Amino acid sequence: MNLLFSPPHTPEYNGSIEAGIGSLKTRTERYATRADHSTYWTSDDVAAAQSEANATARPRGETGPTPDQLWQTRRPITTAERVLFQEVVLWHRHLLGKTEGLPNTEERRMQREAIRCALVEHDILLFSRRTIPLPITKQKTAIIP
Repeated sequence: MNLLFSPPHTPEYNGSIEAGIGSLKTRTERYATRADHSTYWTSDDVAAAQSEANATARPRGETGPTPDQLWQTRRPITTAERVLFQEVVLWHRHLLGKTEGLPNTEERRMQREAIRCALVEHDILLFSRRTIPLPITKQKTAIIP
């Protein structure tokens, strides 16, 4: 399994995930309040919120399918496809260079790049917008006149 770490301190890098978590928190809080325990949430509250979101959300617009409908129409990934994808990720990681002794942040950056290349190569990831730049650090701003 390949983990895909986002750059540190950049929630905008995964905006859709952040929005989904916010929606799930709101729904979970509503279920906990209805069950008369708004000060703490249970796994049942979270499960009910998730089930509601999957059955009612319309991430592709008002007339688009729900997540449940999309899930039912998916084509599961075969074991052979999964193995091939992992091999392509390893190949791209090899092409990126040195693999040992790197700081964690650099290793994670290279792993993200290898996974991105494999996703593009397998036509799973398509770009329709510009990439999201990392935030300007204090060190970089110090040299701007």
